[in-house]
Amino acid sequence: MAEELVSIVVPSFGHASHLEAALRSGDWKLVRPARRGETAAWELYRIDRDAGEASNLASQEPAKLRELSAAWEKMNAEMAEPLWR
Repeated sequence: MAEELVSIVVPSFGHASHLEAALRSGDWKLVRPARRGETAAWELYRIDRDAGEASNLASQEPAKLRELSAAWEKMNAEMAEPLWR
């Protein structure tokens, strides 16, 4: 993967166990929305063509979904435990 990876984790305040997470790689963005009471599935967007993130491409691009979710898991494993937990 040649593009720089940028990751974002946003705590859902009041529900610290529910996090919104995102990873950007070039024109691709992987997003896991915060949903109360469940672990949400990853969503995948091609933001150069869909800046509003209206078309989730996770089912149409399974290889890219696997690539970016694996990159997220690797980066997440290397991060320090959040202080809000």
